[in-house]
Amino acid sequence: METISRRGFLAAGAVGAAMVGVGGFGAVTRQADAAFVRPPGAESNARLTAACNRCQRCLQACPYGIITPVPLADSLVAYGTPTLAFEQGCCDFCMKCVDACPTGALSYGGAHERDLGVALVVKDACVAWDWSGCTVCKDECPVEGAITLD
Repeated sequence: METISRRGFLAAGAVGAAMVGVGGFGAVTRQADAAFVRPPGAESNARLTAACNRCQRCLQACPYGIITPVPLADSLVAYGTPTLAFEQGCCDFCMKCVDACPTGALSYGGAHERDLGVALVVKDACVAWDWSGCTVCKDECPVEGAITLD
């Protein structure tokens, strides 16, 4: 039986810790693409996370107070970047958040400038799911073309 030296033991421990660290870093960086509902003008979650300096000027500029920072518990990488919380109200696309953004993380003219997300779970709460004659949500939405029915 061969004995391991103190130096060998410490080297093996350092290599093991580095391997765990690299694996943990990979898991953390995958969170950047998590599905957060972003303010208007965000091109993608990954681009916003990279470009945002977490100054929170967009939060201060929002007249409805629906822009909130991503909590640390939800994502280590996206922590502090803006996300929308519709419990407080709605977004009328006033674009004040885009005007307040100093880094271009929120910007005008992108392909997804007015895409806030896609409603996926509406079948339990939507009358139109079973009865195709209802278009109230589409008719009442103040932003033309924001809601489409298929």
